Amino acid sequence: MGKQGETKSSRRRKQGVRSSDGSVSVFLIIALAAVFMFVAIFIDYSRIAAMKVQSERLTRAAVRSVMSSYDPQLQKEYGLYAFGDSSGDLIMGNVLNDSLNPGDRSDAFRLMAMELDSSGLELQRPLGTYDIFNRQIIEDMKYKAPIDFTLELVNKFKPLSQSMKEASNTVDVLKQLRKLYDRREEALDEMLVKQRRAGEYAIKLSKLVMDPPGRSIYDASLGGSISTAADGASQYPDYKAKQQEDADRPPKEKLYTLQLMAYQNGISSIGSEISSEASRFQKEKDKLLEDAYKLWEEARNLNDEMKQVIKDSENRSSNKGYDQVTNDVTPGSTDSSGSEAEMIQSIRKQADKLVHSDELMNSFRQEIEGQESLYQQVGHAVSSLQSSLGGEGMKGAVLEASHALQNYISNYGTSGGSNIIDRQQAALEQFRTSDKERKAMERQANQKLKQATKVIEVINGLNGQHQAMLDEFRELQQYYDESLQFNAEADSMSKGKPLHDDPYEAGKDAMDNMDGMFGFMGNVLGGVRDELFQNEYAVHY
Repeated sequence: MGKQGETKSSRRRKQGVRSSDGSVSVFLIIALAAVFMFVAIFIDYSRIAAMKVQSERLTRAAVRSVMSSYDPQLQKEYGLYAFGDSSGDLIMGNVLNDSLNPGDRSDAFRLMAMELDSSGLELQRPLGTYDIFNRQIIEDMKYKAPIDFTLELVNKFKPLSQSMKEASNTVDVLKQLRKLYDRREEALDEMLVKQRRAGEYAIKLSKLVMDPPGRSIYDASLGGSISTAADGASQYPDYKAKQQEDADRPPKEKLYTLQLMAYQNGISSIGSEISSEASRFQKEKDKLLEDAYKLWEEARNLNDEMKQVIKDSENRSSNKGYDQVTNDVTPGSTDSSGSEAEMIQSIRKQADKLVHSDELMNSFRQEIEGQESLYQQVGHAVSSLQSSLGGEGMKGAVLEASHALQNYISNYGTSGGSNIIDRQQAALEQFRTSDKERKAMERQANQKLKQATKVIEVINGLNGQHQAMLDEFRELQQYYDESLQFNAEADSMSKGKPLHDDPYEAGKDAMDNMDGMFGFMGNVLGGVRDELFQNEYAVHY
C-alpha cells in the first residue's frame, strides 16, 4: 500500500512540471509575436516616412527642373526670369518617372517599391504681377546697381584725381607760404626801419660837430658863439694868438681874459654835449642794430621754412588717396588727362619765386655788419675830436669826424642815391611787384565770401520757412532725420562747417574735404578691389 501511494504522488508531480513548462512556452510565444508585430509596424512606418522624404526630394528635383526651363532671351535682355514655352507638366512627369525607374540592373535593391501614379503642376507668381516684377528687378539689381553706380562715380572722379591733387597741394602750399611770406617781409621791413633809425641818430651828433657840413673851416675871431665843434676850431687860431699876447702882459694889463674864458667855457660846453650825444648815439645804435640782426634771423628762418614747405608739398600724406584712385584699374575707366594737372603743377612750382635767395638774405646781414663797421669809424673819429678839442689839430679832427658822420648818415640815415637802406628797400619792393595785385584780389575774395555767406543764410532761412509751411517738406524732413540718425557720418557732413572769413582758410577747408573724399575712394578701391572685379565679372558674364 505504501509503494502504490508513492508512485501516484510522483506521477502527479511530473504532470505538474509538464503543465508548467507548457505555460511558459505559450507565454514566450505570445511575447515574441508581440515584439515581432511591434517591430514590423515600426519598419512599415519607417518605410512610409522614407517614402515621404524621398517623394518630397524627388518632387523638389522635378520642380527645379521645371524652374530651369526659363525663357533665356528674357533673362539675357532684361535680367528677368519667367517660364518658357515648354510644358511644365511634361518636364515634371519625365523627371519623376526617370527618378523612380530603377533601371535594368539585376542587383539593384529597392527599399521601397515606388511608382508614379499621377503628377500635376500649377504655376503661381506670374511675372505680370507688380510685386513679382518689382521683386525680380530688386534681385537683379541689388548687386549690379551698387557696382555700376560706384564704377560710374569713380570713373567720373578718376580723370580729375591728379588735377585735384595738384590743386589741393597748390592751395595748401600757397596758404602756408602766404603766412610765412607776410611774416618774413614784415620782419625785413622792420629790420630796415631799425637800421634807418640807427642811421638817423647820428644826425644830431653831426650837427654838434659841424653844421652845415663842409670841406674846410675858415678862421674867425673870438667873441662868437660856439654851438658846434667847428665854431671852436674856427676861433682857435685867434684864441691861440690872443692867449700868447696876454701871456706877455702883466696880470693887470691883460686885455683878453674874458674872451679867453668865454672860449674855454664854450669849448668845454660843446665837448660835454658831443660826449653826451655820442654816448646816447652808441647806446641807441647798439640796441637798434641788435634788434635788426634778430629780425634778420627771424626772416632767414621763415625763408627756410618756406623752402621746407615747398619740399614737403610733394610728399603729403593725402596724396596717397589721389594716386590710388588714379592708379587702380576700374572697368570702363579712361586715362585722365594730365594737361590740367601739369598746368596747376607749374603754378605751384612758381612758389619757388617767393623764396629769397641765400645771396639776398646774406646781403642783408652783411649790410648790418657793414653799418656796425662804419659806426666804428665814426666812433674813432669822434673820440679823436673829443681829445683834440681846445688844442692843435682841432680843424682836422672836426673835418674827419664830420666826414665820417656824413658818410654814415648818407648810407643809413637820410634818403638819397647813396643810401643803402633805400636800395635794399627798392630791391624788396621790386620783388613784391605782385603784392598789391594779390592784396586787391584778397579784398575782392573777402567781399565775395561775405556775399556767399549772406546768400547761404538767406537760403537757410527760406528753407526753414518752407518746411514750417508745407506738409510735404515736413514729411521729407522726417525721412531726412531718420536717415541721418541711421548714418551719423552723413549727419556731420550734412551740417557742414561754418565758412571762414579768410578766403585762404575757406579754400583750404574745401581742399581738405576733397582730400578726405579721394582718400576714402582710394581706401574703397584698395579694400574691395578683388570683390569688385569678381562681382563685375559675375554680373556681366
